[in-house]
Amino acid sequence: MICPRESSIATDFSSPSTEQLRSDPVKSRFVAAHRGETSQAHGNTRSAFVSGVRNFIPFLEVDIRMTKESELFLFHDRRLTSKEVIVPDALLHRDANELSSHELSQIRYADQGNEPLLRFTELLELLKENAFTSLLLDMKSSRSQQEALLRRVLEEVKRRGLLNRVVVQCQGIEELRFVTGKFPEFLRLARLEKLDELEEAISLKPLILQGDREWFPVSALSKAHSLGIAVLQKTLTPDFDNENGWRLTLQEGANLVLTDKALALQTWGCSHPQL
Repeated sequence: MICPRESSIATDFSSPSTEQLRSDPVKSRFVAAHRGETSQAHGNTRSAFVSGVRNFIPFLEVDIRMTKESELFLFHDRRLTSKEVIVPDALLHRDANELSSHELSQIRYADQGNEPLLRFTELLELLKENAFTSLLLDMKSSRSQQEALLRRVLEEVKRRGLLNRVVVQCQGIEELRFVTGKFPEFLRLARLEKLDELEEAISLKPLILQGDREWFPVSALSKAHSLGIAVLQKTLTPDFDNENGWRLTLQEGANLVLTDKALALQTWGCSHPQL
């Protein structure tokens, strides 16, 4: 791997193949930052994504929700609590998917200068600061909102010419079928829930496959690679999100590592060019 900050900025927005993901000097993008670059910031905040973009983190994973007015915000939890954010009393324990844009805009990150929730359109504008970073979108919509949310995302992404830098995560085979059929324009990540979904998922040709390493067989990695499909594995547990976990994950054949320590993984990767 060559450190992205020491490489020329990519101007080719074509979909990266497995070979590019692993070996291209600019697209050696095995770092995927869980909810942004969070070493100094809460996940899903402007601060986390500014750091990710400006440090040329290859992939930023994003949790996205839609308000009653069809505006898109970045926020993980469905039920509003005061665990990480300041929530007005009237909104406590409400369903985030049922709130208005005005209501969501009242939520603040207390220990981050009262930073408000970030709008998806603001994140897309940030993305223009480099030509390297891409997004992995985790849709936090209700089932009834799903199609409308995807249409709004597609509209905003296409308007800015960023379609090839946004990957939609599909939870399970049913959602992968739906997105592939209804929104073939999107690059897709298939997040599998069980082994018997694997063959059909591969046949639908997502850009990326994700499955738990406990059951994801080596033969599946090999087959995915042979078809130009990359494989993502997560190292989010405290005892595995470290150099030993990253090394094992990459040696087992993963192309991408979803981590809470993106800058540390990037620095480690730059000092291990053989990976």
